Amino acid sequence: MKNRFLLIISLITIALITSCSTSNEKANSLYAEAIHIMQSANINKTKSYSKTYELYKKAYKKIDLILSKYPKADIAVEIISGRLKIEKFTLSEFQGLECLLKTWAEAGQDPFLCVSVANDMSGL
Repeated sequence: MKNRFLLIISLITIALITSCSTSNEKANSLYAEAIHIMQSANINKTKSYSKTYELYKKAYKKIDLILSKYPKADIAVEIISGRLKIEKFTLSEFQGLECLLKTWAEAGQDPFLCVSVANDMSGL
């Protein structure tokens, strides 16, 4: 009876350790993918705000998946705390990019909107 109890406790411990390790590995993999996407999203590489915005949304989904599915993973804790950046942005800065990139992507499709956005930005 005692041996059976020890066996069950050992199996539960191994399962917990394995699941934590797997969660960290999956979260790390998603983070690496997001960083790679963000490096590809650089406007100097894409030459298009629309393309940059599309790539940003892909990276955002990866980061969001880390934070929602693996919130206890080491990398999720680091991102939330601000100790780990997403490319060169804190989490809040990264999340704030969406509005700006969306505006510029839309402006790139409409020359009149582009002029309007440029005029709005000139007052900053």
